[in-house]
Amino acid sequence: MQACGTDEDPADLVTLQRAGFIGERDGAVYPLLPNAWQLCNVGRFPLSTSLRNAVLDRDSRRCVSCDSEDRLQIDHVFPVALGGGDEAENLRTLCQPCNGSKGARV
Repeated sequence: MQACGTDEDPADLVTLQRAGFIGERDGAVYPLLPNAWQLCNVGRFPLSTSLRNAVLDRDSRRCVSCDSEDRLQIDHVFPVALGGGDEAENLRTLCQPCNGSKGARV
Protein backbone atom coordinates (compact mmCIF):
# COMPACT_ATOMS: atom_id res chain seq x y z
CA MET A 1 0.00 0.00 0.00
CA GLN A 2 1.29 3.47 -0.82
CA ALA A 3 0.77 6.74 1.01
CA CYS A 4 2.41 10.12 0.62
CA GLY A 5 3.92 9.01 -2.68
CA THR A 6 6.34 6.57 -1.02
CA ASP A 7 6.24 3.02 0.25
CA GLU A 8 4.99 3.30 3.81
CA ASP A 9 4.95 0.82 6.64
CA PRO A 10 1.34 -0.46 6.83
CA ALA A 11 1.48 0.00 10.61
CA ASP A 12 1.96 3.75 10.07
CA LEU A 13 -1.13 3.83 7.88
CA VAL A 14 -3.08 1.96 10.54
CA THR A 15 -1.98 4.53 13.12
CA LEU A 16 -3.10 7.40 10.88
CA GLN A 17 -6.39 5.63 10.22
CA ARG A 18 -7.07 4.92 13.90
CA ALA A 19 -6.31 8.55 14.70
CA GLY A 20 -8.95 9.59 12.17
CA PHE A 21 -6.59 11.28 9.72
CA ILE A 22 -6.99 8.87 6.81
CA GLY A 23 -9.60 6.39 5.65
CA GLU A 24 -9.61 3.36 3.39
CA ARG A 25 -12.26 2.10 1.03
CA ASP A 26 -11.95 -0.54 -1.68
CA GLY A 27 -8.17 -0.65 -1.16
CA ALA A 28 -7.72 3.09 -1.72
CA VAL A 29 -6.34 5.33 1.02
CA TYR A 30 -7.72 8.86 1.23
CA PRO A 31 -7.32 11.81 3.61
CA LEU A 32 -10.11 12.60 6.08
CA LEU A 33 -8.51 15.91 7.00
CA PRO A 34 -7.01 18.48 4.60
CA ASN A 35 -3.49 18.10 6.04
CA ALA A 36 -3.48 14.33 6.54
CA TRP A 37 -0.79 13.74 3.91
CA GLN A 38 1.38 16.46 5.43
CA LEU A 39 1.14 14.65 8.77
CA CYS A 40 2.18 11.46 7.07
CA ASN A 41 5.09 13.16 5.33
CA VAL A 42 6.58 14.54 8.51
CA GLY A 43 5.63 11.56 10.67
CA ARG A 44 4.09 13.76 13.37
CA PHE A 45 0.63 14.12 14.78
CA PRO A 46 -0.90 17.28 16.25
CA LEU A 47 -0.72 17.67 20.01
CA SER A 48 -3.65 16.10 21.79
CA THR A 49 -6.38 18.43 22.96
CA SER A 50 -5.75 17.41 26.56
CA LEU A 51 -2.02 18.21 26.34
CA ARG A 52 -2.73 21.50 24.58
CA ASN A 53 -5.26 22.48 27.26
CA ALA A 54 -2.87 21.42 30.05
CA VAL A 55 -0.15 23.71 28.66
CA LEU A 56 -2.61 26.59 28.16
CA ASP A 57 -3.91 26.15 31.72
CA ARG A 58 -0.41 25.91 33.18
CA ASP A 59 0.50 29.17 31.42
CA SER A 60 -2.75 30.87 32.55
CA ARG A 61 -3.91 31.03 28.92
CA ARG A 62 -1.52 33.89 28.23
CA CYS A 63 1.55 34.29 26.06
CA VAL A 64 4.53 33.65 28.32
CA SER A 65 6.52 36.22 26.35
CA CYS A 66 4.22 39.27 26.15
CA ASP A 67 1.21 38.31 28.34
CA SER A 68 -1.26 38.53 25.43
CA GLU A 69 -4.47 36.49 25.55
CA ASP A 70 -5.04 36.64 21.78
CA ARG A 71 -4.12 34.18 19.00
CA LEU A 72 -2.45 31.72 21.36
CA GLN A 73 -0.38 28.83 20.05
CA ILE A 74 1.58 26.05 21.65
CA ASP A 75 5.32 26.42 21.04
CA HIS A 76 8.15 23.94 21.46
CA VAL A 77 10.83 25.56 23.66
CA PHE A 78 13.43 23.30 22.08
CA PRO A 79 12.22 23.12 18.45
CA VAL A 80 11.16 19.83 16.89
CA ALA A 81 13.45 20.67 13.97
CA LEU A 82 16.35 20.49 16.42
CA GLY A 83 15.16 17.31 18.15
CA GLY A 84 12.72 18.71 20.73
CA GLY A 85 9.84 16.53 21.86
CA ASP A 86 6.17 16.96 22.70
CA GLU A 87 6.56 16.67 26.48
CA ALA A 88 4.72 19.32 28.50
CA GLU A 89 8.06 20.50 29.88
CA ASN A 90 9.14 21.40 26.32
CA LEU A 91 5.91 23.24 25.49
CA ARG A 92 4.80 26.76 26.26
CA THR A 93 2.06 29.18 25.27
CA LEU A 94 2.99 31.95 22.86
CA CYS A 95 0.81 34.31 20.86
CA GLN A 96 1.08 34.05 17.08
CA PRO A 97 3.28 37.18 16.72
CA CYS A 98 5.76 36.00 19.38
CA ASN A 99 5.81 32.44 18.02
CA GLY A 100 6.21 33.68 14.45
CA SER A 101 9.18 35.83 15.36
CA LYS A 102 10.89 32.90 17.13
CA GLY A 103 11.05 30.48 14.19
CA ALA A 104 13.11 27.32 14.76
CA ARG A 105 15.34 28.93 17.37
CA VAL A 106 15.71 28.03 21.03
